[in-house]
Amino acid sequence: MMIGIVGTTSKASTLAKIFARAGSVTVSDPGHFDRAERLAAELGALAMTPYRQAITSDVLIFAMDWRDLDAALTQLGPLPDRIVIDAMLPEATMTPNGAQTLAHKLDSPHVVEAFVEPPPWNGVVNLCADDPDARVRVAALLRACGIEALNGGPLASAGTNERRARALAS
Repeated sequence: MMIGIVGTTSKASTLAKIFARAGSVTVSDPGHFDRAERLAAELGALAMTPYRQAITSDVLIFAMDWRDLDAALTQLGPLPDRIVIDAMLPEATMTPNGAQTLAHKLDSPHVVEAFVEPPPWNGVVNLCADDPDARVRVAALLRACGIEALNGGPLASAGTNERRARALAS
């Protein structure tokens, strides 16, 4: 399985190490290819442009700063059938929440929110998704990495995770 990590934040690095247990990992960082190359070299992964990553990955994990989302979406291009794991935390409370906003921007039901809380995750992660198949596939991917996935409900419930993550970060 090809797993694309979009972003080079410390969370992106941690997630790349986790997901390397379940497949091949690629790294991109819209506007900062040099950062992607450095992180990929550190992890033994492959750096790619966002567009190349979008067409070759089975799953994309958005782990960049929320402010970089629109630039990333422009460079990734359409993602009609890709599962996208949203691991980003918007800076402020949003209505709809960050995961719903991402699903709307992608025009995709295949968004799964996970890892929005700061690490460590201690082997358990809450999943919010509207697409039951995407939730099952991400849960299986997490199990392959030694992580238990809890059903956090639909994307509308993701705001709860986002508020908890902000509380933990402060």
